[in-house]
Amino acid sequence: KCMHCDYKTSCKSSLVSHIRTHTGEKPFKCTQCNFCTTRADNFKNHQLTHAVDVEKRYECKNCHYKLPYRTQLLCHMRTHTGEKPYKCTQCSYRASTARGLKIHQQVHAQGVERDMAKQHKCMYCDYKTQVRGNLTCHIKTHTGERPYKCTECDYHGATVSSLKSHLRCHNDEKPYLCNECNKCFKRSSQLKIHMRTHTGEKPYKCTSCGKTFRYLGGLKVHIRTHTGEKPYTCTECSLSFTQAVHLKGHMRTHTREKPYRCQQCGLSFSQEEYLKRHMKTHTGEKPCKCTECGKHFSDLRNLRKHMRSHTGEKPYVCTE
Repeated sequence: KCMHCDYKTSCKSSLVSHIRTHTGEKPFKCTQCNFCTTRADNFKNHQLTHAVDVEKRYECKNCHYKLPYRTQLLCHMRTHTGEKPYKCTQCSYRASTARGLKIHQQVHAQGVERDMAKQHKCMYCDYKTQVRGNLTCHIKTHTGERPYKCTECDYHGATVSSLKSHLRCHNDEKPYLCNECNKCFKRSSQLKIHMRTHTGEKPYKCTSCGKTFRYLGGLKVHIRTHTGEKPYTCTECSLSFTQAVHLKGHMRTHTREKPYRCQQCGLSFSQEEYLKRHMKTHTGEKPCKCTECGKHFSDLRNLRKHMRSHTGEKPYVCTE
């Protein structure tokens, strides 16, 4: 039993490793950087970040992602197949890796409830977790420690996974494949969000009007329609906007910058939306159809103008 908390284990080496989370002792030190850790397996994983010349011999047939070890490829393939071969004997939970199952089984350990099983406690705050690795990552939010350095730029990551994710911005690796449309992504979180375009899931709901959104960012922007908040203010004319992208587009009215150039005729535009609208003059595309007379228009703005010929609406009033 741990002398600092309620943690118990039958394995002496596990207890020794656990006590280091309290004492802060990190006996495993990297000779190539300042990284040090409490556990030998974490140290071994860290050393792989320096092994930039390791040959990646095993290639995924689905997304062509390459890995140095066959076992890693087998685990990676399960992100495509959805296979979860490791089943809990006490409930219906299934895991894609043996480690994932081991972590889950701690919930059932000695018949305790999940909250009671959270043995690993942060020395800086009230945070608790049943997974020692989670505590290690959490403590870095207090210490600011970022031992994993990118070899391409100045980025430092707090974990190996955050470094691996960052490294994909320097290459074209997109290991996460959508099984519905074959689109690939650099991060699993991006794939998860993308899947909502297929499932129609909109988990973020406005408490004021009940409207739902696919993305948290969409909900945050929408809430400003209720609060009237416009946090992005132009330094030139004091106009305010609900979104940073709108302010960025507005600033070009002051700078005269026109970064969006038509490859067909050379005309330039201040906003991407204007370029897209212009491109339809070359393609002849008219996707917006009037439901009253069947006439087609290149964009919604022109369709709305046309609809007034049917409704008789005259929104512009002379003030004189």
